Amino acid sequence: MSITWTFTFRAVIVLGLSAHVFLMYNLARVLNGGFGMNLGTIVLAVLFSAAMLIPLFWVVCLADVPEMLLSQRAQRRFSNGQCPSCGYNCENISSATCPECGTALLEPARYQWTWQTLRRYVVLNVIAMLIGVGFGESLLTFDELMFRREASTLELQQFPSTVLLSRNRIWPNNDSNIRYDTLTGFTARNSQ
Repeated sequence: MSITWTFTFRAVIVLGLSAHVFLMYNLARVLNGGFGMNLGTIVLAVLFSAAMLIPLFWVVCLADVPEMLLSQRAQRRFSNGQCPSCGYNCENISSATCPECGTALLEPARYQWTWQTLRRYVVLNVIAMLIGVGFGESLLTFDELMFRREASTLELQQFPSTVLLSRNRIWPNNDSNIRYDTLTGFTARNSQ
């Protein structure tokens, strides 16, 4: 399978949307102030991230720019008597196919917005949601796991029964603080 520039362009768009979802998911998940995985918090963070993709609806136009440009180029070539695919001059050729590349010498279809365009937009957003939420939750889980290890190390050193350990979460959640003490256990709160 050859990777086309259309595929590459759409992959870059998905990565950009994934970064947006990652940041929105982390923001929503941390603003709740919980420590550890909580299904309700995760669902709310996913819904918030999905809602934050709505203003980016214009990205559907961006995802189809390669198709629009390729369609326009093929139309221009055909109207100039060239092969729509490779640009070979086919004005004095009686064959129904291009002698250079073998493409049928038919007028290429013009680009149109269809249900397939909307479906492509939904698919790109679903992929971006999966990547962004996956990385966001992985980062939060990793940070909390490291904090649990820090707390268990302190307990092993036999500190007093009110061991207090507190630090800010790692980026992009620096404005949230996670804490541990033997009375309340693990908690999280916003630093604001």
